[in-house]
Amino acid sequence: MMDLKDLMPGKVFVDASIFLAEILEEDTADECADFLQRISSAELAGSTSTIVLNEVFHRTLIADAIATYGIKGELAVNYLKRNPDKIKKLTNAHTAIENICIIPNLDVIDPSIDSFQDALKISRKYGLLSSDAWHVSLMLADNIENMATLDPDFQRVDKIKIWMP
Repeated sequence: MMDLKDLMPGKVFVDASIFLAEILEEDTADECADFLQRISSAELAGSTSTIVLNEVFHRTLIADAIATYGIKGELAVNYLKRNPDKIKKLTNAHTAIENICIIPNLDVIDPSIDSFQDALKISRKYGLLSSDAWHVSLMLADNIENMATLDPDFQRVDKIKIWMP
């Protein structure tokens, strides 16, 4: 694992945890914002995927529901499923995705069935959950060796370099 601020110019895959740290104002929010600014200014060539966007949307929606409706985290999904009108009133997740999609120099990769089949092999080899394995699959297919993340699970993958704030 290497320090994100030391990442040299080039291609980098941005994991959901980087976006979420900034959106949810976690301890590393400032470092993540600085990193995303390096993509915006074209110092770095950023890539992410629709899978990452889905993760960010879901987790931001849940965080918004917890804050807005005062529900416990473990009850949030079931609460929203039983109260779909409450989802309509939550806007932070939509705004977060809109803001990510307009970051200059950030390419959003659409996954394919082939990338999913590769992800299954990667999951088995490295013991990764499906979405994480899919991120690695997309990176390898697009010749991206660097990943910005807060998730230590990716350190098990010997084919990529992990950069953390």
